[in-house]
Amino acid sequence: MKGSRQEHVSAEAPGASPQASPATRGSDKGAKGGASSVPADEDASVQTFTYDEHRYLFDVMVPGVVGALAIPVGVGMAVAGFLAPIGIIAAVVGAYTVFNTFVAKCYPRVATLSDDALVFESFGRTDTYPLADISRMPVRENGQVRSAYVRVNGGGILRGRYFVGCGDMRTPEGESGEALYQFFLATEARLDPDNIRVRARRAEARKLEGGTASAPAPSGKRRRKKKR
Repeated sequence: MKGSRQEHVSAEAPGASPQASPATRGSDKGAKGGASSVPADEDASVQTFTYDEHRYLFDVMVPGVVGALAIPVGVGMAVAGFLAPIGIIAAVVGAYTVFNTFVAKCYPRVATLSDDALVFESFGRTDTYPLADISRMPVRENGQVRSAYVRVNGGGILRGRYFVGCGDMRTPEGESGEALYQFFLATEARLDPDNIRVRARRAEARKLEGGTASAPAPSGKRRRKKKR
């Protein structure tokens, strides 16, 4: 029996390659593709938008400092009775600006958008909102400068209200903040499709699409003139 089995094995050996096992085939396939395959980048879907430093200085920090100075000046004018109404208005506007800038931190310098979260950073504070937990996002946009006033989940006094200057923000690669701006609009449209602002945007988009349609060539009038 042993001799017959050895003869059977030796009969199959010449010119025949041994069949690889599934585990061997898998390792061979991994070895072949491993050299050319590139591991997926975990941060490929993360976009970080940073406000231009020069613009942030004059758009956010300087108004905040001026507002802080306007408070004592306005109060002093009101107490002294010198242009008291103007002093009161200056103090109120200054207090509102200081509160939004340095307390509520409504002007984020950095915004990070990923597949699962939206993050705002301003003056040392970081506000993180998982996208799955966002149920409302009212947006008031300025399409000309690509800025948006966003209230996450309705917003609050100390957290959740943001003036985001998407037009002045850039990614490390130099791309503009248009993707962030469009994310705000798309999120509001998804969460509240019947909102009057959302419907107005859709109507405006349809109007622009209709305006780009090619108009018929005005050759009929010329032909009629020639016939006359």
